[in-house]
Amino acid sequence: MRACVIHGLGDIRCEDVPMPVPKAGEALIEVAACGICGSDLGRTFDYTPHQLPLVPGHEISGIVREIAGPSGEWAVGDHVVIEPMLPAVDDPMVARGLPNLASAYDYIGSRRDGGFAEFVVAPLGHLYRAPEGVPLDVAALVEPSVIALHALRMAGEAEDRTVCVIGLGPIGLILGQWAAAFGAARVLGLSRTATKRSLATELGFEAADPTAVDPESWVRDHTGGLGADIVIEGVGVAATIAQSMRLCRPRGRVILLGNPSGDIHLGQYDYWQALRRELTLVGVWNALWGPRAEEDEWLTALEALGAGRLRLEPLITLRISLDETPAAMAAMHSGAMERVKALIEP
Repeated sequence: MRACVIHGLGDIRCEDVPMPVPKAGEALIEVAACGICGSDLGRTFDYTPHQLPLVPGHEISGIVREIAGPSGEWAVGDHVVIEPMLPAVDDPMVARGLPNLASAYDYIGSRRDGGFAEFVVAPLGHLYRAPEGVPLDVAALVEPSVIALHALRMAGEAEDRTVCVIGLGPIGLILGQWAAAFGAARVLGLSRTATKRSLATELGFEAADPTAVDPESWVRDHTGGLGADIVIEGVGVAATIAQSMRLCRPRGRVILLGNPSGDIHLGQYDYWQALRRELTLVGVWNALWGPRAEEDEWLTALEALGAGRLRLEPLITLRISLDETPAAMAAMHSGAMERVKALIEP
């Protein structure tokens, strides 16, 4: 089959590789679409992944083509999405219903081969049925939708609150939709990119360019001078983490969602904001799923998508083939290619 394979730092090639073979309890999935996440760019160009060579890609939708062993509820031809984190079954966090916090885990597209390929193998227990009537390309965005949902759940009650999202990438744009769905009084977003701000407006919330306005004044003007009740930082750099504390009201919540792109150094003034405003800082990692979790957030996201409460198709602004992927990823990483969500369609 064809796949995009990372061989070293900055070295990703589209090439012929052996077809993966499912083991008992696994399915062979024909990939319909796979999203390119910022973490895929990071593990290709910024740091060496856990294994080499590696087929990246964890935002996967596809069609079941083969099942090894008992099939359970699944059948060849089923349309599915894949939950990519595979914690060890005996990890104590799994027993507590917190599989996302397991310290021992495998990961499709990070620690084992993923979806930048024509086919991928996944455990049956990590498959979810794609909503009926939802195209498989759109279903590939379920994974980032689940991450956004978990971040908002970790923020606490959103009803009648002002939620400010720093960084309007796909997850930020989905976060705004979740916040509105959960009854937020106002959703604000900050992004330097005009396309993303335009999409935010189309999706029903207010957005500003932080280089064209003073973000603190802008948020205060929209919150009666107090600041936002919930600020979600989705960029992962020191400047926006510090900014998030200045945008939050006293006794508000700052949700740290963005993957760090380097060391984070916080100045004394901004540290004081956390102290003197009595802010709650909450870290977020992945999402909850499975029968032991207090909420299977994958099921929640799939139900919302099937019911039309999430609009994901407008976020897809680039579709590429496997052969086009290496050059496109290099252009994305350098900033030469603008996109919101890019999909690989093998």
